[in-house]
Amino acid sequence: MNEPANFGTNEKHPWYFDNPDHPNIEPLQCPVVENGKDAEWDMPPYKTRAVWAFGKDQYLATKTLCMSAVVGAGRHYNLKSLYGLFENIVTVKAQHKATGKRGIVVSRLVLKIWHNT
Repeated sequence: MNEPANFGTNEKHPWYFDNPDHPNIEPLQCPVVENGKDAEWDMPPYKTRAVWAFGKDQYLATKTLCMSAVVGAGRHYNLKSLYGLFENIVTVKAQHKATGKRGIVVSRLVLKIWHNT
């Protein structure tokens, strides 16, 4: 997938913190204060299944950019689901062209959910 990744998001002590090549680089902190400004994007009133897969105290921005981040024409929150959609569209077209038959595409997100149930 071509989704942006930031593996230290909202962590107090990310994996790279003690690495001499990356000393004192502060991790990305998203607005996750309940009822705070822009918190609605990273803390919707529900938790998605994918968020629970990372752990109980995680957010939509876990291991990626903040959902309130502004990209191109809008927020990363709105863009996030488009990565999977367009990846599937291209994969289905390539699969049909290669085999001449209709196929099935199961995204990595679905596999992650199945694995953790």
